[in-house]
Amino acid sequence: MHHMRYLLTISVCLFICLSVQAAQSPYGENASILSQPVTIHPPIASVPPITIETYLTPYDDAESRLLQFLDQAKNRCYIASYSITNPNVINKLIQLHNRGVDVEVLTDKTQAAGRREQAALAALEENHIAVFAGRSIDHALMHCKFCVIDDHLVEDGSWNFTTSANKEDNILNFVDSKQRAKAFLSYWLKIQRDMR
Repeated sequence: MHHMRYLLTISVCLFICLSVQAAQSPYGENASILSQPVTIHPPIASVPPITIETYLTPYDDAESRLLQFLDQAKNRCYIASYSITNPNVINKLIQLHNRGVDVEVLTDKTQAAGRREQAALAALEENHIAVFAGRSIDHALMHCKFCVIDDHLVEDGSWNFTTSANKEDNILNFVDSKQRAKAFLSYWLKIQRDMR
């Protein structure tokens, strides 16, 4: 008997609470508390979806795709690469420059001291392409591998701009995104400014 009275009391209390909440509902008098939307987290600002085209070496020919990617440049091509020795890439950058594209390259100071890279960087500089070789703000490696073209195209991943990169296990991502290009260009400019 005592148990039945306890259950009845709890049921009445629950009914009263639900009725009060329904009466105070911003969704109208007839809206049930159970039909109200529940928000656990605030909504994330909508970000336009982007398509990522990914190449996985040595299984995919990322070098050919990269050369096609570079060829899309109309105004600006900014590269950050830990190492840059690939003659096909060097020749493509010179072609872009001769076409009127602003081409600039960041590379790591240690790598720039190597024989192959010295020759590659000299070829760029002889063709009036700006080259910046340095270390990170904390005197560590400039280990990035990415390229920003104009205001919307970005290539990034683990692929160095070297002759051996296509034979190694590497990833290249190609994205057409103004938001991503803005972030990567801002990063490129920060690295260039802070290089030691």
